[in-house]
Amino acid sequence: MFARLLSLAFCLFLILAGPALAAEGGGTAAEREAVAVVISRQLKAFRRDDGATAYSQAAPIARRRFPTVAIFMRMVRRGYAPLYRARNVHFGRLLRANGNILQEVTLTGPKGRRHLALYQMQRQPDGAWKISGVVLLAPRGKEI
Repeated sequence: MFARLLSLAFCLFLILAGPALAAEGGGTAAEREAVAVVISRQLKAFRRDDGATAYSQAAPIARRRFPTVAIFMRMVRRGYAPLYRARNVHFGRLLRANGNILQEVTLTGPKGRRHLALYQMQRQPDGAWKISGVVLLAPRGKEI
């Protein structure tokens, strides 16, 4: 239930931030690379069942919602199976709004279906990017 509310809140953020996203445009080449590295590191960790590495890519706000590696991994396996065993990962548009970045990622889930994942990234005080939330959309844009 909480994950569904979080997804709805994130979608609302996208709707409300639309004009700001358009105004700020995409990120720099360095931001694109840094964000791709973090997301890729987490997806690879999921495939290896390396919960500690996957969890370390989450922003503090996400770690507060899921306070242990076990809780985090259980949530991912249950609610984000396409991410947990993602294949054919393709990074799409990168959008910036209010200091945060949204990264579109198209991937193939374990059942062979394509999904769009919208990663909300948050810059940390040390300059690193971390994943603060993900909305997973089914192939026809239906939220799951």
